[in-house]
Amino acid sequence: MRVTKRMFTAALLLVVGTVFLQAGPIRPLDIRSVVNRAFLDQVAGDEQGGWTDQGSNDLRMLPAGNERYGRVPFEILSDQQGAVNACIVLGSKLRPFLENEARLELPKPEKEPFLYLFHACAFNDTKQAIAGRLTAEFSDGSSHEWRVRIGRDVQPWTIADNVSNAQRCWTEYNNNTQVSLFVSKFSLGDKELKALRFKGEEAVWMIAAVSIGDDVRVLPLRRDFQMKNDYTAPAAFDAQALAALPTDATPKNIVLVIGDGMGLGSLTLASLHAHGAPYKLAMESLPVSGLCTTHSGNADITDSAASGTALSSGYKTYNGAIGVTMNKEAMRTIAEEARDAGWAVGLMTTDSLTGATPSAFVAHVPSRSMAVEIADWYVRSDFDLMIGSSNSKPFLPTDAGGMRKDARNLLQELTTGGYREIKDPAALAALRGAPVYGFVGWPTEKDLGAMTVAALPFLASRSDKGFFIMIECSWPDGGGHSNNPDLSVKGVLCTDYVARAAVEYALEHKDTLVLVTADHETGLIHAAANRENPRRPHVTYQTTGHSQAPVPVFAFGPGAENFHGMMDNTDIPKVFARLWQLPLRRPVAE
Repeated sequence: MRVTKRMFTAALLLVVGTVFLQAGPIRPLDIRSVVNRAFLDQVAGDEQGGWTDQGSNDLRMLPAGNERYGRVPFEILSDQQGAVNACIVLGSKLRPFLENEARLELPKPEKEPFLYLFHACAFNDTKQAIAGRLTAEFSDGSSHEWRVRIGRDVQPWTIADNVSNAQRCWTEYNNNTQVSLFVSKFSLGDKELKALRFKGEEAVWMIAAVSIGDDVRVLPLRRDFQMKNDYTAPAAFDAQALAALPTDATPKNIVLVIGDGMGLGSLTLASLHAHGAPYKLAMESLPVSGLCTTHSGNADITDSAASGTALSSGYKTYNGAIGVTMNKEAMRTIAEEARDAGWAVGLMTTDSLTGATPSAFVAHVPSRSMAVEIADWYVRSDFDLMIGSSNSKPFLPTDAGGMRKDARNLLQELTTGGYREIKDPAALAALRGAPVYGFVGWPTEKDLGAMTVAALPFLASRSDKGFFIMIECSWPDGGGHSNNPDLSVKGVLCTDYVARAAVEYALEHKDTLVLVTADHETGLIHAAANRENPRRPHVTYQTTGHSQAPVPVFAFGPGAENFHGMMDNTDIPKVFARLWQLPLRRPVAE
């Protein structure tokens, strides 16, 4: 066969390309001798356990085993569900209870050109601050130190941005926030490496794995904001039909709908996808609208615990707090006050019942990570309806697949106390005469709305005085954290189905206030129409965390006139309390 110049050039390019694309013989170092923390942390703030001592805001979802991140092979040790140490976490004055230094001595000196870290930092996001100091000790007695700087060599684990020597190569939503780990590369030259020293400085520095070997270009995760699926949506309301119902009366029932993390950008994105234009959602057709500020008691940007407490109880508190003040004093919620005044009360969510938002209406604990203690509050709540996702572990003992070490089975206690378990809307619609709980799946954007259709008449049957219910869709928050437009759209449309069901009930009965809002915005989403493919709007995310952007408020029914214009999230339960002449901010009786 005649080999042409073009064929030779193509073959040469293929060989050269293969050489540059294939990683060299990089291998993980065994760090078992210096690990000091588990990835999983059971209890926040106890200065024991794992990761950064923030409870469930940890790294338990990081897969153990030999994995490639950014084309670099690493060994992730198993912490056996928090039972053993598996990573290195170094403290500073920010977390003085943590060890400050670690020294990893190699079994024998090794001559490799590059060192790779799989790591992140926490509690300091100041650019150029020194997260830690990395020192390579060589067999000839010399050493070299690197100042591992934030914004250059490492990034906070809640930030999604790549920097010059820290490529984001792993990310996951840990049910609190979107977290990430980064791969960084350091040149060892041509000397034999004897040991590595790690020292914490101006942040908490977390090292999940270490490898050495040849040079390889570290490839970060690709950020893809393109929608892949299609979703259904409820129709908007007719303005004339809504205008016929007065908004200045006193409601018998109150339905509070919360789209967790649902901001103005996610509304635009969902409306463009479902209706081909902005401002076409059912909730956006309600006659009263406004904006709501969401800052917490100790930060410009809130978390769901502090914002949930603001929405349930009318006061600001610190991020992470569930139903307690800045001084950790337990204060009664609007749901508890309504219950004691004779209204039926329900909580329903796509999240776990012990998630931050629903918990803030029923529980009083200093940290949102205290799932077992939060579950205790549900059993003593005497609420009429409690339905969450399929996660029932905080309610069950360990021998029944749960996480309770006190051997209590709270589901049995609920059943003994007269509660009935339901699995779907049909079961709820057919049930009367007993309070209910449920742990159900929510596979589609329609399911929470279908359960709402069954839940409102059920609660009406529980009290002649009326009812209060909080219904949360948690998915917009997950979509913002993960920068996943499919989940953002699905979550907003799920919330819209709930709003549609609640307003239809209000139109029929003419005595129900429906209020739709969010606890905060997540993702700083911007969306624009795509003329070539209207079902796939253009979308960008500016962060994987929460933002301080105001969130929308939509209202319909008697009492809705109180929610025009600009307000704070603490104003919402204050209005509810005023409409029903209930006290608010009373201490919880011991």
